[in-house]
Amino acid sequence: MLDFIYKHKTIIGIILVIIIALGAGSIIYSTEKSKDNLKISEEKIELSIDIEGAVKNPGVYTMKNGSLIQDAINIAGGLLETADNELLAKDVNRAELLKNNQKIIIPFKPQPTPEVAGETIAGKININTATLEQLDTLPGIGPVYGQRIIDYRKKKSFSSLEEIMEIQGIGEKTFEKFKDLITI
Repeated sequence: MLDFIYKHKTIIGIILVIIIALGAGSIIYSTEKSKDNLKISEEKIELSIDIEGAVKNPGVYTMKNGSLIQDAINIAGGLLETADNELLAKDVNRAELLKNNQKIIIPFKPQPTPEVAGETIAGKININTATLEQLDTLPGIGPVYGQRIIDYRKKKSFSSLEEIMEIQGIGEKTFEKFKDLITI
């Protein structure tokens, strides 16, 4: 047996090298195949997003992985004429990749009002135009909630008095304290 191995050592060596090469090739091939399958499955992942504000068809949409915020705007019918393009350009990166369960709010242009900012109507404070100082005078509203009101109306004007309760921290009890002192 040793004579046989000694006489054919070159052939046996070549066969062993071939077996090792085939094994290594098989491992590399299966690893690459797994990576390809992973890439394919990642491409098939869908994202759910919620787009609201100044778009023609606000709502929840399912998008492909790798979609951009601009794609979401497009699928929602595009921007309304009342969209605040200046604020949108400043606050929203349209080239940003979407994330699953992301909420996107497209801001509206501020609504023109007949009164000058800070004016009161019949002694009431207009929550769509009031200054921080004026909002601070309302019972239960300090500078923090006043700023939240201003931040809210930059995106969307108040269309009803009750809408102010959508602001975090302002509930029914607080609203009851100042509802007779405000207007829109």
